[in-house]
Amino acid sequence: MNRDVIQQILGNEFIVKDIIEDEKELFAFYVSKEFEELADNDNYSLIGNGPFYFNKITQEKRRLGAMEFHEQFISKELFKTKLLGRDSTSLKEIILAIESKKHINGDEFESIMTEMNIDPLRVSISSEDFVHEIIESPQSEDIDKFKEIFEKANLEFVRESPNRIILKN
Repeated sequence: MNRDVIQQILGNEFIVKDIIEDEKELFAFYVSKEFEELADNDNYSLIGNGPFYFNKITQEKRRLGAMEFHEQFISKELFKTKLLGRDSTSLKEIILAIESKKHINGDEFESIMTEMNIDPLRVSISSEDFVHEIIESPQSEDIDKFKEIFEKANLEFVRESPNRIILKN
């Protein structure tokens, strides 16, 4: 089973991004075409989908749901070595990606907090209208760091107070 065959099975509305396999199983991770064409904007991500699964022994093929994938497969040694050993994206690359799409994905918020030494347990990120992200922290230094990132990425935001910033996302 190769990438082209998997792509045929999934159809034209999806793009295979990554394949992880061992001698018994193959997992193909894919995204919607809209997600790929809009620079990984998570507004177009596939909520609830897991990877395409192929059992090399039984020839079973199917699309896994996200919960099914995590419950049945994520603990396998294959994922511990292949997924956890990957390079992380640098803060500069994250900022460039954010700037190009004018949107911050959830995982990018997490990466920013990690890279900028912001304790995620101190920060609250919420939205009342799915357009604006309200970011609050009892530490004004956290908000200063978010402001710095938003400025570098040329994003629209308003600093409402030392402990609150609103991002147009």
